[in-house]
Amino acid sequence: MRNDVLLATGFKKMDETVTKFQGYQFIGQVNYRRELIASVKNLNPDIVLVSDMLSGTEDLTDILSRIKMEKPSIRILYMTVAPNANDVPRVMALGSLVLAGIYPFLIEKSVTPTQIQYAMENPVRREDVEFLLKYHKKASEKNNSLFELEEELEQDDVEEDGYKNVFNISSIKPGTGKSFISVNLSTIVAKYGKKKDGKAPRVALVEADLQNLSLGTLLSIEDDKYNLKTAMEKIATIVNDKGDLSDDMEKVESVNRFVLECFRPYHKVKNLFVLTGSKLTMEEIENIQPFQYIYLVELIANEFDIVFIDTNSSLAHVTTYPLLRLATKTYYVLNLDFNNVRNNTRYKTTLENLEILHKVEYILNEDYVPEYMKMYGVEEPEELVFTAEHVRDSDFNLAGTLPMIPKSVFLNRLYSAEPIVLDETGAPYTLLPRLEFARIANQIWEIDNLEWLEKEYEKQKEEFSDGKKRKGFFSR
Repeated sequence: MRNDVLLATGFKKMDETVTKFQGYQFIGQVNYRRELIASVKNLNPDIVLVSDMLSGTEDLTDILSRIKMEKPSIRILYMTVAPNANDVPRVMALGSLVLAGIYPFLIEKSVTPTQIQYAMENPVRREDVEFLLKYHKKASEKNNSLFELEEELEQDDVEEDGYKNVFNISSIKPGTGKSFISVNLSTIVAKYGKKKDGKAPRVALVEADLQNLSLGTLLSIEDDKYNLKTAMEKIATIVNDKGDLSDDMEKVESVNRFVLECFRPYHKVKNLFVLTGSKLTMEEIENIQPFQYIYLVELIANEFDIVFIDTNSSLAHVTTYPLLRLATKTYYVLNLDFNNVRNNTRYKTTLENLEILHKVEYILNEDYVPEYMKMYGVEEPEELVFTAEHVRDSDFNLAGTLPMIPKSVFLNRLYSAEPIVLDETGAPYTLLPRLEFARIANQIWEIDNLEWLEKEYEKQKEEFSDGKKRKGFFSR
């Protein structure tokens, strides 16, 4: 049995003491948090001994969760001070590690070499730290004091299935196009969603990726008075750290009105309302708590026909797990990066352990579609080896695939704050992306222009294959 140990305690005296333990091979030492992931990949240890004293400002719980996701068999002995029971953010962060399969070694005031050696020989058990999950569990339970405001909404299956009109867009790492997809899905449902009783659907889009605030930028919505920060500050005045609602119903109603006012309409699609935080700094949002998002979702689920939430990419983030529980479905965004697909495959085990895998579907972004690319004059020098078919064969439940969009088109739409689904016939090279967004959105809410888009794309393919307009067919 291998017992290769990577030291990442950030405490020289502790490292010197631990290296004297018998039965272990100490294969390396890490001095900075930013180096930890790369060191684990390069050295492939059996045990990582880590503490909060490791230098750096990076989120250690996020780093450890990523390591565990990529290397599930590794044992992480995380030494940390036992949290105060009333320190909700800290308990939630440690609880997220427990959910990821990392069981912290909690230290009251000090620790002896004997205690460290015992912990290395006798791994901390889940039941030893189960209490760290109390707020996570509470987030997934019905809170009677909050639900009194939501009597009109069917809630029979909220605990198990989430709110039927709430959908998350997420990913296991930044940079996969999550926010781009969130914006386009919400816009197409608002713009082309089938009217009911003569009314277009009221659609909400919520900024919950607190490490990458971008929805307001993508839609050119910025407001100093009505935004993510001011909404959450108001909610904090009526919901305490334990999730209990104020008895002052007049104050509650006032806060509810203000929070709903914080959802600003998108100027091109007036029935799309967005809660943004793009102008905020990380310091301005650091005090946002999971209970504030829980209350927010419970409020808006009854106010809007459809709610889309752009979530944080890290399961270790305190807001992520509650939002996964509250939504009826979460779309995880993939791409054709083979490493990304492998990591998502590993991540399924975590989602299954959290009992939410049954609510997860996947969207393949930046799919390689040679026929479509040739239409606007792009041909790759090599045939792609790992394709969308391989992703489907990897047992991913794909809700849809989105083609790789010409870079200039993508950047221009970002700059003009116009989602690509709003393109008209003057931009034929965006027809396939618009069609694929409509197909995915149609699974959520019936889309009026889906049939038209399908016919138009078939017509384009016929014209291209027949040689009509072949020269400069989609010239830019």
